[in-house]
Amino acid sequence: MKIARITLLVTTGLLALAACKREEPAVTATTDANPLLAYVPGDTPYLAANLEPTPKDVVDAYLERFQPTFEMIQAMLDDLQLEIHSDGSAEMQQAALMAAVVNELDGKLNRAGLESLGLSLESHKAFYGMGVFPFARVALADAEALRAAIGRVEAEAGMVFPETTSGSASYYRLSGDDHPMGIYIAILPDHMAMGVFPTSLEDELLPNLLAQSQPNDGFDAGSALAEMNVDKGFLGYGSGFFDFRRIGAEIMLPESRTNRGLRDIEQFQTPSFDAGCVAEIGSLIDKAPRMVMGTTELTANAIGIKYQLEMEEALADALTGLVSDVPPAARDGGDLMDASLAIQAGRLRAFLLEQAMAYASNPFECDRLQALNQSANQALEQMNQPLPPFIGNLNGLRIRLQEVDFNQPAPETSRGLVVLEVEKPQMLVGSAQMLIPGLENLELEPGSDPVEVPQELMTLAVDGMHVHAVMSKDALGISMGENQAEQLMGFLEADADNGGAFFSVEYDMAAQMQWQQTMSGAASDHSGEEGATAEAQEMMDLLNEMEQSYRDMLGRTRLELRFVPDGFEIHNRMTFN
Repeated sequence: MKIARITLLVTTGLLALAACKREEPAVTATTDANPLLAYVPGDTPYLAANLEPTPKDVVDAYLERFQPTFEMIQAMLDDLQLEIHSDGSAEMQQAALMAAVVNELDGKLNRAGLESLGLSLESHKAFYGMGVFPFARVALADAEALRAAIGRVEAEAGMVFPETTSGSASYYRLSGDDHPMGIYIAILPDHMAMGVFPTSLEDELLPNLLAQSQPNDGFDAGSALAEMNVDKGFLGYGSGFFDFRRIGAEIMLPESRTNRGLRDIEQFQTPSFDAGCVAEIGSLIDKAPRMVMGTTELTANAIGIKYQLEMEEALADALTGLVSDVPPAARDGGDLMDASLAIQAGRLRAFLLEQAMAYASNPFECDRLQALNQSANQALEQMNQPLPPFIGNLNGLRIRLQEVDFNQPAPETSRGLVVLEVEKPQMLVGSAQMLIPGLENLELEPGSDPVEVPQELMTLAVDGMHVHAVMSKDALGISMGENQAEQLMGFLEADADNGGAFFSVEYDMAAQMQWQQTMSGAASDHSGEEGATAEAQEMMDLLNEMEQSYRDMLGRTRLELRFVPDGFEIHNRMTFN
């Protein structure tokens, strides 16, 4: 149980710190603002970095937000006597190391404490690839302070972390001498570097990791990121890209750095590709060659991030034509959840049919793409079947959930609105009236007032459930719950300007967290479990407090998916209390 408590404390502490750092902001900056980018090669298949450190006031805001969680962890640390004497077994050595780490963090879960370890909460960072192998660099406030902290952990755990020297630099290798892959960590004078790569590439890659050499290929990563930020509307506190062409080349070309490093490692053997396969797979990659991402907003209470999958112009143009004029999810409406789907089903079917016909008529010859040939033929056969008029006329769907009893989620305990956006809704109602006995008596006409739906007509008939329906010239709306009918017309007639978003949703994050726990069957209250010891109960109470503290800081999340002339975008915005 003591080991479990140690694991809980370290895990929750690291998650809290990671969450605090994850909300990093962004702003436009000079191209040479991040000196760590000097080590990034021009052929890196991916890159993520900040051009400006996180502003101190923003970091302080998130530290303050997480302070209740830190205090709970600290209170538990104060009560624990983490003294574990190793008996030489691997399990006890790990426990001793964990205890030493926890004790080193004791009293330091705050800005001053973390900085005393040599860490900087407003530092430059860079993450990139040497081939597909990941390298990361993080600037430090005081490298010697970090080394001293590691020394204290070594002394208390009764072990030594062996370092290897290369020139004037030293590094830790966190893998056995006989393991073909190595995890390398180096504490350099002004930053910490980490890389994961095959040991066979040590001579080639260690100089870069240890800052003993810089790429001599003319690539300026800072300028590249700064230009991308301006083009995409990103701020400079965090942005990056994944280049799928380069990743494909690293995997498919036999003399790439990736294949040279993996060819002698049996468990990492990469498949071989002939020239035909390289060309055909490359043609697929060319349709969406790069993913970019970056921060678009950051304040003490909100963060915005945009992702974009860049696409060839013809494909992007075809996709933008699928979006219908359906109102987006309401902004800052205060409801539990508001969602909107704006896709014209008939156009979507025609687009998919066209794509399937193109691939079926010109199949791939590469043996690794035969599954795509089969999928194209199956899709062509399925989509050649006639669609019911209702499906072909469907333009979208909107849902607003205003209230639900999470302890007893059911229709009668919920209030909400649903709108089906469809051309000629009278045709849909007429078809339903022919299929459902009694529905012919429901007098629905475009522009009329909401009509109460008799309960005997409801598929989910529940005593006390109030349902109303209303029709406009291009939509059919339903309200669920008492006193909801008067809101139905306003919901039905909302502004249809969705800015090209084919899907949008906004929801209360705390409510969503509670909903997930309910649907998964997870208990939201960890206390009072039968047979729990006092020590276990203490952990459960801590979990309850930390969970509530986390829920209290959550605000709202908004997600928008849209097609644009040069690709597919995802916009995500989160707010915090």
